[in-house]
Amino acid sequence: YDENGVGTPIEETGSVVYDGTELPEVIEGDLYITDEFDEVELEGITVTGKIIIQSEAEKPVTVTIKDSEVGGVSLQARNSEVVLEGDTEVNEVVVEESATITAGSGYKGTVEEVKVQSSATQETVIDVKAEEVEIRSYGTVVINQEAGNVEVKANTDLVVNEDVENIKVAENATESTIEVSKGT
Repeated sequence: YDENGVGTPIEETGSVVYDGTELPEVIEGDLYITDEFDEVELEGITVTGKIIIQSEAEKPVTVTIKDSEVGGVSLQARNSEVVLEGDTEVNEVVVEESATITAGSGYKGTVEEVKVQSSATQETVIDVKAEEVEIRSYGTVVINQEAGNVEVKANTDLVVNEDVENIKVAENATESTIEVSKGT
């Protein structure tokens, strides 16, 4: 928005709305994916902004990202899934609705930061390696892959099924439950 509160048309921002046709190799902005599609496969693209997955009807969407570079992913569609495959690099995943982040075939990378927001009130599953995990959710968060630092900032049910280097619980999250079945 400019100083008068007028928004910029999406075409002028470098962002793209996915419509099922072939995408450019490089998107200099955000890529919007809606629930018009149940499954979307992205391969060999660069998104300098975020891939934003949205759903108005709470219809799950599965997005597979293979051999791509992505600034970030914003999951705004409940019960959706992002599958990372091959040589994909993702800096940040923000979970705004309960969802699953999965390491698919051949993915050996690590997501720099996963943020689970307070709007994610049901179960969120983190099934990729992550350097940092920040949890503001009042729901359940399950960590199934190695993680570096995990910071719990809200009363959360946290389930840890893999090695985690450090778990920090904020003062306002003292009613959290943490179940550790492997690692600490």
